[in-house]
Amino acid sequence: MKFKDLLILFSNYREARCKNLKNILTKLSLTCRKPERFIPVRSVEPVSVGLEVTTGLQAILDNIDALVYVADFKTHDLLYMNAYGRKAWGDFQPGQKCWKVLQSADGPCSFCNNHLLIDSHGKPSGTHIWEFQNKVDKRWYQCRDQAITWSNGEFVRLEIAIDITERKRMELALQKAHQKAKAMSLQDDLTRLNNRRAFFSAWRPIPQTGPTAPDAHGSYHARSGPFQTNQ
Repeated sequence: MKFKDLLILFSNYREARCKNLKNILTKLSLTCRKPERFIPVRSVEPVSVGLEVTTGLQAILDNIDALVYVADFKTHDLLYMNAYGRKAWGDFQPGQKCWKVLQSADGPCSFCNNHLLIDSHGKPSGTHIWEFQNKVDKRWYQCRDQAITWSNGEFVRLEIAIDITERKRMELALQKAHQKAKAMSLQDDLTRLNNRRAFFSAWRPIPQTGPTAPDAHGSYHARSGPFQTNQ
């Protein structure tokens, strides 16, 4: 079962109304083994479900090696954070702001992309993927953000952030190695002076144009260049 499918399953089960947790776990088990036998959750008998994530899904989310959190679109209140996030940023209290817990900021983040998650018609615009270095732990994350409908019918922000620090370090190391190799290729090994390759890479031809048509006196005038020639 792919991670993306799990997220879709989570979104569906979050709004699901089913008889009991046993039904949820049974459906989840069938989906993992035989996707073709999956029965949409909306087809089961509805019952009231609160804002809390069910125990079964909580266990799944708490074992994902990535930060998963949900925040209110308007107030920025944290509504949910999985075990990965609680271990890295500490337990949060209901009503705490996402920008305070995750970024230790004094207000909404300047890079908040909530406006990208809703289209001009007020509908979710899909998943927004970007990379960011957290200001608190200084680690790099690939963030996958999207707007989903919460149990109260309001839009909330769902973010899944995967630690890509090691990959980012390798990318930066490769960039530095490439720049160093390029600089060395432009210098003579013995004298460390710029070689012909450096000269030709820096050389830019001076744009020149042909002469204009002869004027009334039969003279040609160059349009550009350091010299103007009359013949």
